[in-house]
Amino acid sequence: MKNKAMGNEKDLENQENFSRMIDNLFDISHADSDQLIRIEEDREFLKLQQQSRSGVIGSVDRKKADREKRAIERKLKTENRVKRKRESYRK
Repeated sequence: MKNKAMGNEKDLENQENFSRMIDNLFDISHADSDQLIRIEEDREFLKLQQQSRSGVIGSVDRKKADREKRAIERKLKTENRVKRKRESYRK
């Protein structure tokens, strides 16, 4: 907020209204998009975009997904190795 005095009830209500208005402003889909879109995947994508903007267009980047999977596997192997090493010291 720009001003400390802008924390009253009316100002907070105006901020909420503005936020809702902005969300609706950037919703550029057709009013009948549910009926017009025939591909289920596209319909789901549009719903996700309207809710949380978490969907993506296109396929999964397989190279990146494989790299991330290998990184997780390496991390798990390292953790298991450290865990076994600690257990061997305790004996």
